[in-house]
Amino acid sequence: MSLFHPSSYVPSRLRGLSEFVYSHENDIDGVLICGDLSTSGTATDLTFSFQYLDSSATRLWRSGNRDVFPFARKNEILVVPGNHDHYDSNSPSPNSQNFRLQFGKYLKKFQGGRVGFDVVGDRLGYIAFVMADFSFQRSTDAKGKAHLYGGGAVDDATLNELRITTSHVRKSLPTEVPLHICWVIHFAPYDTRVASLQLTNYEEVISAAKQLAVDTIFCGHTHEMTFKKDGNVSIFCAASATAVDCTNMVHLAEFDRASGKLKIWNHSWDVENVCFSEMGDLIPIN
Repeated sequence: MSLFHPSSYVPSRLRGLSEFVYSHENDIDGVLICGDLSTSGTATDLTFSFQYLDSSATRLWRSGNRDVFPFARKNEILVVPGNHDHYDSNSPSPNSQNFRLQFGKYLKKFQGGRVGFDVVGDRLGYIAFVMADFSFQRSTDAKGKAHLYGGGAVDDATLNELRITTSHVRKSLPTEVPLHICWVIHFAPYDTRVASLQLTNYEEVISAAKQLAVDTIFCGHTHEMTFKKDGNVSIFCAASATAVDCTNMVHLAEFDRASGKLKIWNHSWDVENVCFSEMGDLIPIN
């Protein structure tokens, strides 16, 4: 945490992220943000994060003297809240509404609930992004104080809503057109090897994904880029682009709607050139 900045990010990485998005804007159809836009629930922190995401870039990737996220088609930015986004002034608070009030325009897909969705494509093929928030609803759901700060839990109500929404999306689209369903959550649905970061009952997410023929699960939270396969379900965990405590990366995903093939290029932070690498490492997801 810097005394001069409200979030635990590296300013040069934030500027590099802005520059990277600006230079690739014509190639980007949408942006997935898998949670933890802010470090705390303080008004200063939330306002800073919101202004970065929401302000227009008036000079390349800056607005005035502030770095901003230069992606004009803001209706194509999908956001899933993370555990930090539910904090209330640096304290975990499952019932805090601070983030929802500040970022409400980006959470409209959730319609006030914990599950939302968006469908893109045409008769060549559709991609459905079904999003779920598995942050704690009650403090007693955590396995101790450290887990309350850093973990989450799969609750029956949210998982059931995720199932119903996924089924609804599948039934609402033409059966003769390829459909590829991606789940977007914050917490990694596997053993993180760190108890405080664990998603309790994550196995239920994987089981449901297999039953519903979900192609890919996108997540974040761990600050480590990880790719796993569990049966036919691909799990891609994104790294953080700007956090102070990890290797910073930006991920560009290319989805072939007809075949369902997904490729991801991982662009790592280049310390020497002070930018994200132009040539990313390729990971074929499926």
